Amino acid sequence: MTTQSFGRIMPTQLSMLMLAGYNLTRAGGAQDIVRAEDDKTYLENMLSGQSLLIKCTQNDCGYSLKCWREYLKNHNEFSKDYTYGNAAPRVEKAILAEIANPDRERLEALAEEMAKPES
Repeated sequence: MTTQSFGRIMPTQLSMLMLAGYNLTRAGGAQDIVRAEDDKTYLENMLSGQSLLIKCTQNDCGYSLKCWREYLKNHNEFSKDYTYGNAAPRVEKAILAEIANPDRERLEALAEEMAKPES
């Protein structure tokens, strides 16, 4: 998939950006992926990104960007996809910025709460 902001991105890169709160848009006919501006959309993106990562890897690191990043970078099968192409440095920069986001811990906790099945 090709986006305006990141260029051609691979499936694990897209999934990680979604876990980082980014969502796909199609403004003016061009496809892009941008960081959500509100918590509700951000959290929905996190849940979708985590679900895609689980389907792709058959692993579950929860909503922890740091854990998922380490897993993808150090796994023989997935590291090539995650670090592939011209988009990789831009994706990495976005992921590291979100890991450093002081609000990230709160958002991960909210995502965990949202994902819990109701009793």
